[in-house]
Amino acid sequence: PLLVALNTRHPLAAKKTIDMEDLRGESLLLPAGIDSHIGGKLLQLYKDHGFDPQVLPGGGDVITTVAMIAIRADAGLSLIPGSMANLRMPNVAYRPLKARGKATVELHCLYRKDEQSPLLAALWRTVRQYRQETLDALTPSR
Repeated sequence: PLLVALNTRHPLAAKKTIDMEDLRGESLLLPAGIDSHIGGKLLQLYKDHGFDPQVLPGGGDVITTVAMIAIRADAGLSLIPGSMANLRMPNVAYRPLKARGKATVELHCLYRKDEQSPLLAALWRTVRQYRQETLDALTPSR
């Protein structure tokens, strides 16, 4: 799921969950290095809610963009994959995004089929564990 990354002094940081409509009129920082497919999905999410974001250039990647948010309360906000919430920076709040339909992006990892790296094996264990925990959290209790 997508999260809203914003400075803790931003007025929306006081909310537990941020609705897409709350983002109307807010500046969206898009990382310069973001994949055009993901960027297109983020922009389409706004269009699906009847408005276009005020897009500002973010950093070269998601981490740099979140650092920009940490430095200035008026820098804008960014939509990031939920897994990035593990990136803890001072003055940055992460809030769940409430949207019609799915507010998600697909993340991919490429590697050589015959790769035997212990680091890759550890990464895959972590990814599978995170995926299961995320699915468990999204599945309603019976």
